[in-house]
Amino acid sequence: MKQYSITNKKILSTLGDLFPKQSMLEKQGKNYINAIQGWEFSDETIKSAARASKLLHLDYEFSVNCSLDCCYCFRKNDNRDNGKILSFNEWSHVLNEAKELGVTSVKFLGAGELTENKNFFKAMEYTSNLEITPLIFTAANVIGDDNLSRKYHGMSGAEMAKKLYDMGCAIMVKANSFNPEIQDKIVGVKGYSEKRDEGLRRLINAGFNNHNPTRLGLEVAMMRTEPGELFEIYKLKEALNLYIDLDPFMPCGNTKTIEKSNPFDISLDEKIELYKKVYSFNEEVGIPFRGVSPYAGGQECSQLGYGLYINIMGEIFPCPGSHYFLGNVRGKNLEELWKKNSFAMKYSGALSHGCPFREEAGVLYPGWEKDVRKNSENISD
Repeated sequence: MKQYSITNKKILSTLGDLFPKQSMLEKQGKNYINAIQGWEFSDETIKSAARASKLLHLDYEFSVNCSLDCCYCFRKNDNRDNGKILSFNEWSHVLNEAKELGVTSVKFLGAGELTENKNFFKAMEYTSNLEITPLIFTAANVIGDDNLSRKYHGMSGAEMAKKLYDMGCAIMVKANSFNPEIQDKIVGVKGYSEKRDEGLRRLINAGFNNHNPTRLGLEVAMMRTEPGELFEIYKLKEALNLYIDLDPFMPCGNTKTIEKSNPFDISLDEKIELYKKVYSFNEEVGIPFRGVSPYAGGQECSQLGYGLYINIMGEIFPCPGSHYFLGNVRGKNLEELWKKNSFAMKYSGALSHGCPFREEAGVLYPGWEKDVRKNSENISD
């Protein structure tokens, strides 16, 4: 078994037998794309969209069902929710409008665990049939538990993975820790970790990570777990071609304020050191990057210039971490709402804008990128 540079025994025991002899990074060399399908736009695509005032991407919600109780959930106790949940007809109408405006991919973030909704495949098929790439954020426990997968969808978890693969979906799996005791405590459900691990293995076996850019990643919050584990998880980008979304908490829901997130958040100094380690690792193994991103080691964030967040109530915000209300899709034309978006006007065509909402809330601070950049002469401005 090739271990790459990973030393965490729990990660190795869970996934080590799946490590390839030659990584996708080694196979692709300079052609390797440090991104995940559905969350990757070239510089020219971003600039072209700005010239045409195109909406390229949505963060969009579909389901509120969730059996987990994550301590850091950005949607629990969220004071942005007002009104009633969109019907499927309303939901699909918005998606059609988005397609007309230029949307090519959607991140499905919740508001709950999407796979616990019996209409999940109906929604993903609708999206895929519009030739929009669905990027699904999931806890993967349903995919990893045949009893649950049959309860909700009438098929095994492995069959779910294959169906999602054949539909062209990309998947981000919750992975705060590979220590079962810690992970189960974070989500508030005993036995979750075992199901998540099996679900992740089934997605790997289905071939989601055999692409460039990959179609499989891990959603990893910067929070207190085992010492050094977050960095060890990041190394799976090289070992298994998983896109790692390693990022600080969003200032909303259960982590709306520093006081709320303090029991499980890491300090600002620890965050900056983690960023430095990640970028040094990128340089060491040859993972390409252009500049510093709030999503450590990955693509820089430029979404405010070409994207929107629409929650399950139809309310529109610049992004999931923002409380700036832009309107509601009910009875409104999405194109009109998009063109009135002052954030899109401000950041249109920008290839990077950091994370103004995290900085405003104190989760990060103005100038944090510069402090990370000091660690490496190869990180551009």
